[in-house]
Amino acid sequence: MVNGGNVEEGGSNSAAVIPDLDSIAKFRIQTASFDAAYGNYSGGLINVITKSGTNQFHDDLFEFLRNNVMDARNFYSYNQTDPVTGAEIPGSARAELRCNQFGGTFGGPIVRDKLFFFGDYQGTRQVQGQPQLVLVPSAADRTGNLSDMSGSMTGTVSGPYCSAWAGAEIADCGMTAFGKTHCAEFVHPLV
Repeated sequence: MVNGGNVEEGGSNSAAVIPDLDSIAKFRIQTASFDAAYGNYSGGLINVITKSGTNQFHDDLFEFLRNNVMDARNFYSYNQTDPVTGAEIPGSARAELRCNQFGGTFGGPIVRDKLFFFGDYQGTRQVQGQPQLVLVPSAADRTGNLSDMSGSMTGTVSGPYCSAWAGAEIADCGMTAFGKTHCAEFVHPLV
C-alpha cells in the first residue's frame, strides 16, 4: 500500500507503484495480527507513507553509478587476443556495464500553512553486455571444406546442389552468392 491505497497490480500481483527512497517519509511492515481494515491480505503487508510539502522549500538530488571497472570477470570469459599483434588485451574479459540511477525530490508551499506540493523523479539508464562463447567458422569452413566437423554430420543431403558435395566439402558451384558473402562477414576465430 502507498499512502493507504492499494497499489497491487492484478496481473502478476506485484506493486504497480514503487516510490523512490528519497520520497518515503515512513513505512510500516505488518505480518500477522493487523487490523480488519487490512483483511484483504493473508501474509505480510507493507504500508508506505510518502513525504509532503512544508512551509519551506526542500529538495535533494542523488546519483548512483555502477560500472565494470571494479567488477570481476565472468568465470567463462577470457581476455581477447589482438588479431594483429597476437597480444592479450587486458580487461577485455569483463562485459560492459554502465548503470546510472539518478533523480531528486522537490517540495514546498503553494499557500502558506494551507496548501503544499511535493514531487519526485527517479531515472535508470543501464547498458549491460552479456559475454557469449560463439563458435565461428574456421578458415577451411568458409571455403566450403567441412571436414573438421564431418564426424558430427548425420543424414543425407538432397536438392539441386547435392552433386556439388564430395565427402564433407561443398564445391564452389554449390555455394550461393549469399553464402559466400555471409561467410566473409564472420569474425575470424581467436583460436
